[in-house]
Amino acid sequence: MPATVTLDPLGVHCIFSDGSEYRRRLRVLRPVELPELARTLLEGATDLVHPHGQVDSAGGFDLYLTAVRGFTDWLVEFGFSGGACDLTRALLARYWRQGVRSSQESALRAMLRCADDQDQILAPDVRAFVDGRLFNTGERYSSHQPYSEAEWARLIRTCRVEIDGAYRAFCAAREQASSADGPGASLRERTAHHWLVVHNGPDALVKEMAESGSFPFRQRYGAGLRAVLDPLIPPLDVIIAYQLLFGAYTGIVPDGIADLGLTDIEWAGDEKIFLSYVKGRTAAESLALSRQATRLLEQWLDHSAVARRFAPEGLRPELWVRFTPSGTWAGERWLAKPATRLSVVRWPCSLPAICRTCCGYGRSSPASGSR
Repeated sequence: MPATVTLDPLGVHCIFSDGSEYRRRLRVLRPVELPELARTLLEGATDLVHPHGQVDSAGGFDLYLTAVRGFTDWLVEFGFSGGACDLTRALLARYWRQGVRSSQESALRAMLRCADDQDQILAPDVRAFVDGRLFNTGERYSSHQPYSEAEWARLIRTCRVEIDGAYRAFCAAREQASSADGPGASLRERTAHHWLVVHNGPDALVKEMAESGSFPFRQRYGAGLRAVLDPLIPPLDVIIAYQLLFGAYTGIVPDGIADLGLTDIEWAGDEKIFLSYVKGRTAAESLALSRQATRLLEQWLDHSAVARRFAPEGLRPELWVRFTPSGTWAGERWLAKPATRLSVVRWPCSLPAICRTCCGYGRSSPASGSR
């Protein structure tokens, strides 16, 4: 089978047509709510994976996991404690009418439909309701006006503060952990943890903490571990700030920035960089970077040096490689894909709407527009 449900912990295991393997827990940091219903929905989702269905990538399946989490969380809050056979038209309508995204509504309908095709679990009227039209027909976007000069300056200032503070913390932590003689302290000391990350990589710290429990984490993979890693391994918030500022300095469109690799960077002496990128679905384009953009790119390459050194070999050529400790196995913790829209919305910016520039949802510079 190309996709199966795993039970301990509850999650999925998929093998896509390109041979890539995908493992995800439904929950990482807390127990699964309504496990019987969640398992039923996941079993329906596995029937949608290629060659039985159209889902054939990690990003495609992530949508279904998000839909399961959102639906079960709402049901628990509502007071529901049954299984799929106990769902009613009124309950589903109430959930969808609260403004669930059309993509998640479609995903939930598809999972229920597939699960019902397998085991005939839905009442006839609920089955007909699930097969009916969507309550949420999708978002409509009108064209955005360019940011004002004040908004654009505020965005750049916010990104600069975020980036410069993170880079100073990185340089200090790397310097403190640079000794080749060993950590020189017990693993309860922050400097010793930094030494372990610099010399053995972030996976080594995750393994050490999982096995020994020698650090007082609030949870095994929680804020405590992130607080140790973040000075040396740039977190997603910092990466988003770099991408936003790089877009502001260059005018390159978001998908062009997200797809950049080290092979796209051509050095012309010590002071000049020529960058090759792809704009949407058009042919490749090139750009001579300004001094500001060149310095920012050099800073990012240094800031991401520790992470890049220990990333899987296939991800090292990617420009925006990152590490997330919440993955259930080592290969799942390393990523190089663009930030999701939800991550950008949560980004700690004083102008949340402006943050959407990075992911293509916002407006353009009043001066440069977008390349």
